[in-house]
Amino acid sequence: MAGDSSPGPAGEHIPYALNRYVHEPRRLYRVLNAHLATSPFGYIIGDRVTIADIAILPWVGAYRFSGLSSIDEFPHVKKWYYTLLARPGFEEGRNAPGPDRYLKMNDMSDEELKEVAVSLGTWVLDAMKRDAEA
Repeated sequence: MAGDSSPGPAGEHIPYALNRYVHEPRRLYRVLNAHLATSPFGYIIGDRVTIADIAILPWVGAYRFSGLSSIDEFPHVKKWYYTLLARPGFEEGRNAPGPDRYLKMNDMSDEELKEVAVSLGTWVLDAMKRDAEA
């Protein structure tokens, strides 16, 4: 779902898709926020960081790419996210194998974010074309 709220490679906007893929990530953030609100330890599962936290972290960090302007409306998600980033090793892991682009995307203007989305969409289409020719 994340990223599907961005325009396609041609920069086209399809109203149904935009509506669907902007509202679905928001729903998922609400579900996660409600879960974390009742978590006694502040993690997805149990009393420590697990693979569930690690797997969900990048998705949460890409909130702008998911069509959200901020995660402030999800205070438990925001607290969980920044608590994990403050843990030893998370910054290093977040930037492996290369720099994490999602936090930077969250600070981009809508126009800059659109350019990234079009670029990534074009990259995917080019790769699919090369695969079809192989």
